[in-house]
Amino acid sequence: MGSKPGPSKQGAASGSKTRVEVVVPPAHAGANADHRLANTVGQLDTRMRQLEAKMDSMALGFAHSSFVLSNSQQSVAELCRRLDIACAAGERRFTAMKEARENLVVAVEELRKGKESVANNAPVMHLIERHIDSCEQMAGVVNTLSKHVITTVTELGASTEALATALGTTVEESSLQS
Repeated sequence: MGSKPGPSKQGAASGSKTRVEVVVPPAHAGANADHRLANTVGQLDTRMRQLEAKMDSMALGFAHSSFVLSNSQQSVAELCRRLDIACAAGERRFTAMKEARENLVVAVEELRKGKESVANNAPVMHLIERHIDSCEQMAGVVNTLSKHVITTVTELGASTEALATALGTTVEESSLQS
């Protein structure tokens, strides 16, 4: 029987140097390693390209989001300006409506005391028309304010969507995380 490569019992016990056997891989093992290395490099290259594309997409998303946000800021500034104007107009309209209502209540009460008909009294009919007009004008102010608020909310929604897209998520996903 032949001796096995490696340390002998006697050599190991006495502390002498051991024999090391070098295993030489078959000739095709180098080709496998080269192939695996090429695959790994290829996968890394592919992943780097995907990451670059995602970063480019995010950069475009941020640019778009910034543009939309800038438009939203302008819309909000315009809304505030219009709200100031509409509130001033609304305050005047509300004051006029309130005065018309108070005058109408007083006039109708006077007619009731005198047991007169409202339908035959021209000044009271004029007060009714004035009150109706002031109510319609106030409704117009409220309608204008509503349109501006809806427009601005829509702009802000678009800005939020653009930012969420730039971050690679959706508004629904980000609200679920909050």
